[in-house]
Amino acid sequence: TLSTSLVTGTTGTISFTPTLLSPGTYDVRVKREGSLYRKKSNLSLQNNTSLNTFPPLISGDINSDNSINALDWSLMSPDWFLTGRPSDINGDGITNALDFTWLNRNWFLVGE
Repeated sequence: TLSTSLVTGTTGTISFTPTLLSPGTYDVRVKREGSLYRKKSNLSLQNNTSLNTFPPLISGDINSDNSINALDWSLMSPDWFLTGRPSDINGDGITNALDFTWLNRNWFLVGE
């Protein structure tokens, strides 16, 4: 299993190049801090760069256990109105009701 960090473009595309992986077919899991894993199967990489768009990532997994539940809330709760915390789901700089809205909306979802 190869694990690496890549940066997506603003449209959610990830660029894989042959210098990173040999040409072939891969199953790929993507994740960013605070989100659930998403999987894309049978991703084909040829001899040139392949751009692939992944489904939107689901926010709220603060403790990175690939599920959104009370454990995530237990981490968010003490961060209320604090800045620079992983529980700032929407990335506006402060943990507040907007972040809880995302957590609540995705409650009990699990990653792929």
